[in-house]
Amino acid sequence: MLVTNEFDIPAKEFTGLYHDRWPIETENDILKNRLEMSNFTGFSRNVICQDFWIAVMLSYVASIIKMGCDKDIRDARDGGENAHEYQSNMCVIISSLKRYVPIIIFRPDGPLSAYCLFMLMEECGRSTVQKSEDGHNPRNEPRKCGFHFNRKRC
Repeated sequence: MLVTNEFDIPAKEFTGLYHDRWPIETENDILKNRLEMSNFTGFSRNVICQDFWIAVMLSYVASIIKMGCDKDIRDARDGGENAHEYQSNMCVIISSLKRYVPIIIFRPDGPLSAYCLFMLMEECGRSTVQKSEDGHNPRNEPRKCGFHFNRKRC
């Protein structure tokens, strides 16, 4: 839904504005649902601010890793024998970040930290998903009957 108090905008421009808003909505989905931004670890103002900025930082780090992995995937599959274009899987990137970032941050000088950093990049580079060609997925057709077969009156 798009709400504005600008009454002199033509109705045709709203469809373009609605589509331009979509990347922002997906970033909000990552912050809200995948990084669980609203799941705070405490009730004080300091804890809530800390959890908020950690989620934002992880979102930025995930975006940077995704851009690097997408470039590596494009370079590796640049031969032209693939029918589809591929990208890295953001869910795998976020779950890998949640698993390895605490070790990398709290043990910065050790072989375990270097191994975790290597595994983080390895997992993110290996997980590829096919890009959708037209930017959206087709929806299933609605059912032809008006009710489910087990809800039919006798």
